[in-house]
Amino acid sequence: MSTLLPLRYTKNINHLTLNQRLFYEKNGYLVFPGLIPQDVVDKCHKRFEDIVEGKVPRDGITMMYDVKDKKSVNKIQDIHLDPIFRHYIEHEKIVDVVECFTGPNILAIHSMLIAKPPDIGFGSSRHPPHQDLYYFPIRPAERIVAAWTAMELCDSKNGCLYVAPGTHTADRLYPHDYPPNSDGAINKFYHGIQELDPVQETIRNEVLAFAKKKYPGINLTYADIWRFKASLVRGLRSSF
Repeated sequence: MSTLLPLRYTKNINHLTLNQRLFYEKNGYLVFPGLIPQDVVDKCHKRFEDIVEGKVPRDGITMMYDVKDKKSVNKIQDIHLDPIFRHYIEHEKIVDVVECFTGPNILAIHSMLIAKPPDIGFGSSRHPPHQDLYYFPIRPAERIVAAWTAMELCDSKNGCLYVAPGTHTADRLYPHDYPPNSDGAINKFYHGIQELDPVQETIRNEVLAFAKKKYPGINLTYADIWRFKASLVRGLRSSF
C-alpha cells in the first residue's frame, strides 16, 4: 500500500480534489470554468467603465494609461479598495479555492482589472514573459497565488493568459527588466525576464520612485508599499 507524499503547494482542504492538487503540484495552475457567476462579472465590468468615465470615486484605485495611447486606460490597480469589486474579491467560490494554497488567512495584495484595449501598432500593451513573484517582497513563494478571471472570451488574438507549466518548481527568480530596444514603447512596470543582476532591484527602484512622486514627503520601503496595499479577505491578518 503506497503512501501519498506531502504536497508542497496545496493544502488538504476539501475544495480541491486529489487529482486537482496533483495537477497543480506538477503544472502550477488550475482552470475552473464558469467559477464566478456572470452577474458578478457584469457588475465589475460596469464598475470599471464608471471609474474610467469619472462617474464614481476612485477611492485609492490607480489608473494606468497606455504609454503611447495616452487616453487609453489599460488597467486599474488596487480594486480591492472598491466596494463593488469586493463582491468579486470576497466571493466564496474564489476564496475557497485560494484558501487551498494560502491557508485560512488571506490577503488581497495586488488586485487589478486589466482592460487590454487593442494595440495601436507599437506593441506597448504586450506584457513580456515574466514571473509575478518578481514584483513582490513577500515570502514564502508557495503561499502566494494568483486568481485570474476572464471577463469575456479571450484567445491568443485578443490577449489571453499564458503560463509555462511546471516552472514554479524551479525555485528560481529570474532577472527582469524592460525588453531591450523597446525605445519607450512598453507600458509602465511591464518588465520581462532578462539576464541581469541583482534580480529585484530594477522594479523595486521604479516602484519606489513612482510612490515618492505620488506621495511626496513619505518615506516608504518596498515592503511597506505592499503591506499598505494589502487587504484582508478571510481569516486573521499576519505580518509579512
